[in-house]
Amino acid sequence: MLNLIYNTTLDKKTRIQKAQDYESNHKVNEEVIHVLAATNRIQLKTSKREGAKVCTLFEEIARDSKAEGITEGRAEGRAEGITEGKAEATLELLEDYGEIPEDLRKIVMGQTDLNILKEWLKAAAKAGSIKEFEKAIGI
Repeated sequence: MLNLIYNTTLDKKTRIQKAQDYESNHKVNEEVIHVLAATNRIQLKTSKREGAKVCTLFEEIARDSKAEGITEGRAEGRAEGITEGKAEATLELLEDYGEIPEDLRKIVMGQTDLNILKEWLKAAAKAGSIKEFEKAIGI
């Protein structure tokens, strides 16, 4: 693992991939990784005092993983917002036909499949009543 960290002949992306492969193939204990990372942080501080620009592989992996996580989180948040919006729009259409039963409201708001919600929204737009909507979606 240390050879990967200090191998400056490999580019950053290759070192990160090799470190991740090594970690998964050898089932490296997480505590060992923390010790290596801590050791490299001490060496990083020493190197900075000497004027060298050094960044440990673990820090690079952590930074890349954090950025990846933020991107995934944003995408998941957008998807959740879209599905919630479809569910709310479906209920708004049905409200024109009267009080929506609580169990139906829970079913619609609990649906997370965007394709199903799109179909339900169309069914709500075509239905002439709450009962017709329930029949159209199979409830």
